[in-house]
Amino acid sequence: MNFNHEKLDVYQVSLEYTKETFNVMEKMPSGYSYLKDQLKRASL
Repeated sequence: MNFNHEKLDVYQVSLEYTKETFNVMEKMPSGYSYLKDQLKRASL
């Protein structure tokens, strides 16, 4: 099922932002779990 919002540029950019945020979080040292959590919540 395809929804109209999936065609919007802002939707596509937000998906890319979320992917990049998760890539950054994977590279962060374990001592920054509070920052990882904050980034995760903000991107979603």
